[in-house]
Formats: sequence, C-alpha cells, structure tokens
Amino acid sequence: MSNVLLGIMGTILFIGLALAGVVFIGPEFMDTKIDAEASGYLNQRSQIAYAIESYASENGKLPLEAGKEPIDLLVEKKFLTRAPAGGSSQWSLNSADNSLITPVAGPKAHATKICVAARAKAKMAQPENIYKCDGSDAPGGRLSAKDPCCLM
Repeated sequence: MSNVLLGIMGTILFIGLALAGVVFIGPEFMDTKIDAEASGYLNQRSQIAYAIESYASENGKLPLEAGKEPIDLLVEKKFLTRAPAGGSSQWSLNSADNSLITPVAGPKAHATKICVAARAKAKMAQPENIYKCDGSDAPGGRLSAKDPCCLM
C-alpha cells in the first residue's frame, strides 16, 4: 500500500513541477523565440541590402527590370544564392523609397512583438513606434535607413 501512495505522491510532484516549468519558463522561451525571429528578419534584410549595393555598384542602377522582381533578379545574376524566405510573403523592394519590405508572419499581436524586437535590435530610438513603410507617418515623413519596416 505504501508503494501505491509513494507512486501517487511522485506523480503529483511531477505534475506540479511540470506546471511550474510552464508558468515560469514558458514566457521566457517565447521571448527568446521572438528575438530569434526578429534577428532572422534583420539578417535577411542585411543580406538583401548588401546584394543590392553590390548590384548597384557593378551595374550603376538598382536591380529593377520590367517584369522581374528585384530579389529574383539578384538571385538570377548571382548576387544572392537564393531569395531569403521573408515573412508571410517574400521580400520586395519598394522602388519609390528604396525600402525592403516583407510582412511579418503570424497574428497581429505576435507580429507586433517581433517588429518591436527587430526595431530594438536595430537600435531605433522608440522601438514600439512602428511606422508605415512609406514613412508617411514617421517623423519628417521618411523612415530611418536602419528601420526594419515591419508590415503587419
């Protein structure tokens, strides 16, 4: 009988420890995941920006050709080995203001957390102030060059 009681007490202790782990470790794990996703977006953006600079230096213009996506052109001309994944869609180059754009994947609350984390990693003054990619609602009407431009 005492073995059964010890087994039950052990099971209850195990369940209690598992719940404590979820309560105390769960949020920290999610924060780490959000930081990793933000870093991924910033790394992809840096790769594309470097490829665009290299292309422009070699060709004297931005990678813009009729009927071709700029990122696909960079891959075709071997300035990128492959197109970075992006968020909920592939990266695109907004030729109007030369910004790199990809919508952050996931529900709006999750995407906002990733965007704020990316802006913080990019050392933006107020990372929680997310502006439109065209800069129309940003101070001075333009985005900072280091703004990750998070569409949600």
